[in-house]
Amino acid sequence: MRGRKGEYKKDILSYKKRGFRKIKIDNKLYDIDQVPELNKKIKHDISILVDRIVINSSLGNRLAESVETGINLANGLLFVEYENETLPKKFRKTENLIFFNKICLSRKWLYH
Repeated sequence: MRGRKGEYKKDILSYKKRGFRKIKIDNKLYDIDQVPELNKKIKHDISILVDRIVINSSLGNRLAESVETGINLANGLLFVEYENETLPKKFRKTENLIFFNKICLSRKWLYH
């Protein structure tokens, strides 16, 4: 949900029942059980954390399944936050990618 007013109690409860554990509200990550009460008169941005993945050879289908879950959950919109953990912590920065169906909006390329 992007830039819409509301409290979203029913939506948050629905995500909790579906097994999601983390939710990002207005760029702050919360445990789904610790979500503050939202002001229904203020616009909010809400995202669900689908998965946290460390890329390695034993990953299997987990990345593909998480991407599919995220795209289905948000009607084709997917936000990916990536951090290169091979770098020392002081040199790391989070890179954000935005996908809509089969277009990467932040990089302007197609994926298959």
